Amino acid sequence: MEPKLAQSSSLEELQEFVRERGLSNADVARITGRSAATTSQVLGGKYKGRAETGAEMLAALREHFRPGTARIADGTWKTHGQSVIDSMLELTYQDGEMTCITGPSGIGKTHSARLFAQRRTDVLYWRAKDGMSVGDVLSSLLAAVHAPDSGTNTRKLLRLIEALKARRIAMVICDEADLLVNEQNKNRLMKKLVCFRELYEAGIAVALLGLESFELSLRAAGETYFLSRMGYFQKIGGVALSELREYWQGLGGDPEGAEDRLALSLAPKRGALRFLYKVFRRAAAMGSVKQALGLMFDAQGHFSENV
Repeated sequence: MEPKLAQSSSLEELQEFVRERGLSNADVARITGRSAATTSQVLGGKYKGRAETGAEMLAALREHFRPGTARIADGTWKTHGQSVIDSMLELTYQDGEMTCITGPSGIGKTHSARLFAQRRTDVLYWRAKDGMSVGDVLSSLLAAVHAPDSGTNTRKLLRLIEALKARRIAMVICDEADLLVNEQNKNRLMKKLVCFRELYEAGIAVALLGLESFELSLRAAGETYFLSRMGYFQKIGGVALSELREYWQGLGGDPEGAEDRLALSLAPKRGALRFLYKVFRRAAAMGSVKQALGLMFDAQGHFSENV
């Protein structure tokens, strides 16, 4: 009878832990690495497999929600979306492909891309800027590899490919790719992207990351020669509320606090993880979440990304 009692106690603890944090079965499955079927059976008390499974799932959840900033700082905590981004970047790197990854603001695209590049000496992380021309794109990339910037755009492109190969760069990540889209002249988008297509043609993998609007701009341009070389398209969804709560707690916040809940409710439409990071950092300096939120909104109630 003792094993049954131990299993029952473990199940009750697991169910209580899940209820307290408002986790769905899908959340539990993702965090613990169990299948949807196993998770459903364990949480429903109908699992007939190993008696230790419930205790192992509870231990995994406790570790995942371990308080403190360590897991945020060392990059071990990830949302489902960030895990997908990592997988797509790895697939692009291994297959030498050209990939487009899009998703809402603040879901961790930049964070994931930078960490991916930092772990590899043969990956170049580059960030687009608003208003760039074709020449600007090439000049900026040349500067990133410390190559001379002179001559026509064609000469710049050839020199860039030579410099990347000389440095044995296997992959270029272009972040904020949506900034390459000029609303006044969308036709120039493809001319800018030809630079990245030529890198791909030269044997260098390319990953283009941006907002959802970037993929729409690509498809609207109708440039089949470019799109036909795009190996993968991946859309990343928004951050789940349970993940926002996990992140907030990982920073050191209290998801159950009244002011904290207000910040969490505002996050999905105002930059998700990035918004919460800004709120927490300012709250630490000012003494309360309420004061931090007051600082971050103007008199008309508009959130300022630059505050």
